[in-house]
Amino acid sequence: MNFLNYSTPAAPAQKKAELPATPFQILAERLFPLISLMVLFGFLQLLSAIYYHPTEASSGIYNISSPSRLDLPFPVLVRNTRVGLGMSRRMLAQKVGLTIANIESIEEGGATPTHDVEVNLRQVLGLPLNVLQGELVITP
Repeated sequence: MNFLNYSTPAAPAQKKAELPATPFQILAERLFPLISLMVLFGFLQLLSAIYYHPTEASSGIYNISSPSRLDLPFPVLVRNTRVGLGMSRRMLAQKVGLTIANIESIEEGGATPTHDVEVNLRQVLGLPLNVLQGELVITP
């Protein structure tokens, strides 16, 4: 008798009876991808709050202690601020009440806006109203 190679035949595997899934299990399986995305989105918001520091153009707030940004000619200031805000000429034209051609002409320096149009542009773009045609006026 050889004990080293002796093996007993394996018992046939018995299947366990599977219970039907509960409504909670079904709901959890369907909501898991959505919940995962919500957690990821929350994490990304947290990261952006920690690491994102808005620029002057995106916040609409200018630091008076560094007027060099405001020393630009008005057409350049309008274009740079519009682009910095991620705004198209069409969007700006709609908000100000002008045509796209008017905005293009102002940005290229071909047209000088009236005082009312300039004030409206400054308000929409978040530019200080006390800065007129590149001159910085500091009010106490």
